[in-house]
Amino acid sequence: MSSHDQNETESARGSVQAPAIFIFGVIMIVAACGAAVVFSDWLASREHKCEYANTYGNFFLETFSNKRTGKLGWFYTNGADFLLYHFLRSGEVYLMKLPALRAWAYQHDVEGVPRIHRYKERVQARHGQLNDTWGYCVKIEDVCAGMNIKTRALPQLLLDEYELKLDYERSLRNGTK
Repeated sequence: MSSHDQNETESARGSVQAPAIFIFGVIMIVAACGAAVVFSDWLASREHKCEYANTYGNFFLETFSNKRTGKLGWFYTNGADFLLYHFLRSGEVYLMKLPALRAWAYQHDVEGVPRIHRYKERVQARHGQLNDTWGYCVKIEDVCAGMNIKTRALPQLLLDEYELKLDYERSLRNGTK
């Protein structure tokens, strides 16, 4: 091992490393419990949410980025085609169409109430921050059952991403995006 490699290895000890994953022309670098950087060779856009652990079995669907100022959260404002929700500790990855998630959330039940209102809207209290961030804590099992989504390990995600790319390209050709 060269001294350069040894220094890199030693500096990496004790910290969580950001895995780099190549997904059919997409390089995704997921920082530990942070943002994702994506360079894509196809036109579908993705929103990446990353949490360290799946402690409560919920997705956090952000309704307010800052409730005090009235700034809406990504669940309402993000124009991405797909949502990738990743739990680092377990390696769980969920991939879904973001507009379909919104449609599922606001589908009315037999009493005429939007499905998302069955869940409690909560303030984000895990990380200290200046923003007054709020969102719905929605059970992952409910979303997966309602939208026919399965958790995926990263190798399976490679195949799913490719299928989504093909579906997306077909919808562009057919004018159904």
